[in-house]
Amino acid sequence: MDRQKRRGYIVAVSASLLILLLRSALSQVLVDQAPFLPFVLPVIAASWLGGLGPGLLATALGTLFGLYYFVPPSDSLWLETIGDGLNALFFVSTSATISVLCEALHEARRRDAERRFQTLADLIPQLVWMARPDGSRFWHNKRWYEYTGMQRGQSDGQGWQSAIDPTQLSGVLNSWTIALKKGEPWEAIYPLRRSDGEMRWHLSRAVPVRNDEGDIDRWFGTGTDISDRMEIEQKLKDADCRKDEFLATLAHELRNPLSPISNALQIWPLVMDDKAELEHLREIMARQVRQMIRLIDDLLDVSRITRGKIRLRQQPVDVRTLITSAVESVQPLIDACEHRLTISTPAVPLFVNGDAVRLTQVLANILSNAAKYTGRKGEIGLAAETRGDNVVVTIRDNGPGIPGHMLLHVFDLFRQVDQTLDRSHGGLGIGLTLVKQLTELHNGTVEARSEGPGKGSQFIVTLPTIAAATQQRESERTPEDVKTLPRHRILVVDDFRESAETLATMLQGIGQDVWVLDDAMTAIEWIFASHPDVVFLDIAMPGMDGYAIARSLRESEELRETVLVALTGYGQPGDRRRAFEAGFDHHITKPATIEGLKRLLVTLPVRAAHKEVATN
Repeated sequence: MDRQKRRGYIVAVSASLLILLLRSALSQVLVDQAPFLPFVLPVIAASWLGGLGPGLLATALGTLFGLYYFVPPSDSLWLETIGDGLNALFFVSTSATISVLCEALHEARRRDAERRFQTLADLIPQLVWMARPDGSRFWHNKRWYEYTGMQRGQSDGQGWQSAIDPTQLSGVLNSWTIALKKGEPWEAIYPLRRSDGEMRWHLSRAVPVRNDEGDIDRWFGTGTDISDRMEIEQKLKDADCRKDEFLATLAHELRNPLSPISNALQIWPLVMDDKAELEHLREIMARQVRQMIRLIDDLLDVSRITRGKIRLRQQPVDVRTLITSAVESVQPLIDACEHRLTISTPAVPLFVNGDAVRLTQVLANILSNAAKYTGRKGEIGLAAETRGDNVVVTIRDNGPGIPGHMLLHVFDLFRQVDQTLDRSHGGLGIGLTLVKQLTELHNGTVEARSEGPGKGSQFIVTLPTIAAATQQRESERTPEDVKTLPRHRILVVDDFRESAETLATMLQGIGQDVWVLDDAMTAIEWIFASHPDVVFLDIAMPGMDGYAIARSLRESEELRETVLVALTGYGQPGDRRRAFEAGFDHHITKPATIEGLKRLLVTLPVRAAHKEVATN
C-alpha cells in the first residue's frame, strides 16, 4: 500500500468520527433531519486522497453511523420508513459514485505519469526495461525493440533472454537470481545480439523500486552499449603495453652500441702503439655510432610523418637504382649472417616519381628485417617488375615466417613479431611502420604475406609508374680526393668543447684551416676582426644562442660573404626554417659526417685573399 492510499484510509476513519461528534453535538437542532448528509464530507476527502478503497470505507462508516445514531429508532440499524431507506440508498450511491470518480482520476494521473516516463525512456539511447518483483519483465522501451529486432511482447516474461549470447546466459541468470533474492542492485556485462546478428557488449544495471512498506514493487533496469568503449580501452592498454615494451627495447638497443664504444675507449690507451688495432677500434666505434644515428633518425621520421611534417623531394627515379642503394646499405648485415641474396630486375628502367632517399629507406628496412630474422645462411630474394601501371618490388626470405594473426599488425608502431631474447637484432619495432607510412606518402601500398611459422615471409611494395622519365638531376659532387677540396678558413663555435674540437679535427683532416671558440661574445669579436670564410655555429649556447649571433652578424655589410652554418641537434623542418630566417646559409644536424662536410665545402666559393689570424 502506498503512502497516498494509507493517508486516505486514515482520513476516512478520522473524518467520519469527527463528523459523528459534530452531528451528535447538533442533534438537538437538527433532530432527525439530514442523518447522512454530513458524512459525504469524509467520503469526498478520503476518496480524493486515496481513491476507491478509502472512499468506500468512509461510505460504510457514514452509513453505519447515520443508521445507528441518527435514524429512528436510535441505537439500532433498523429502518422504519421507506423515506429513511431512500435517504440511506441515496447516500450510499452518491458516495460510491464519488469514490469511483476519484479512483478514475487517480488512475488517469498514474497512466499519464507512466506515459510521460515511457515517452522519455523511448528517447534515450540506452535500452530501458521494467520487471516484476519475481524478475519477469513486463515492459521495454522503443530502443530495445529497435536494437534486438524483436516485436512488442516477445521480450516479456523470460523472452528477453533469447537476445543474450548463449555462452554467457548461465552466468547472467545466476547473478540476476542472486540480486532478486537479496533485493540488491544488479550489474552485469554481457554480449547482446543486435538485429543484424552482431553481438555487442552491454553494461546492464537494475535497481529495485520499493513501496512505502519497503517491499519491492518493481525492478527498473538499463542496458548501455559499451563495445566501442571496451575496444578503445583495450587499444589504450595495448598501446601502453607496447610503449613499455618499446622503452625497454630502446634502452636495450641504445646500450648495444654504447657497450662496444665504451669497451673500445677503455682499450684504446692499451693499444696506442698498434695502428692496426687502433683502426679496428675506430671502425667499431664508427659502426656503432652509425647504428645509434639510424635509431634516432627512425624515431624522428616517425614523429615527422605522424605530425605531417615530412617533406618529400620527388623526382623521376629508376627503381633499379633504389634497389642497388638499398642492397649496398644492408650488404654488411647480409654478409655477416652469410645469407645468399638473389636479385632479379628487368633490363629496362622502372621509373617512379619519388624521393630517392625515402624509397631507398623503404627497401633497405625490409631487406634489413629479412636479414635480421632469417637464420644464418638463409635465402633472400629481391625482384622488381612492371604490372600494369605499377612497379612491384617483392622481397622474400625463408626465415621463421609470420603468424596469421600478426599479418595485419606487423606495420603497427612499436610492434615486433619476435620479441624473444635470442633475437639480437630486434630493433625498435618502427622500421616497418616507416615502410608503410613512406610508401603511402608515395601513393603506393605495402603488403606482408606468409604461409605461417617456419615458411618464410614476403613483402610486396607497389608504386605507381610514370610514363616518361625526365633527365634526373645531376647528383652533388663528392670529391674522391681531399686534395681537390677548396681550402677555407673556418671557425667552429660550440660551448661543448669536445664536440667543437672533434669537428675541427675532421675539418683539418680534409685540408681546412680551423679555429675553435666556445664563447658567443668572444666569437663575435673574432669574426668581426678576422672575417673567416665559414662559421660553424652551435645553436644551443648559454647567454646568447646561435640565432641571435647569426642575426647580429648579418647586420654587418662587411660580413656579407661569410657563410654561416647552423650546427644543431634539432633537425625538424621548423628548426631549419628558423635557422634560415635568422640568417644561416646552411643547416647541419649533429653529428656531422666527413662526407656531409665534403659535400658542403665543395659548393662554397673560395675567397680571393685571406687575412693572417692569430688566436689565444
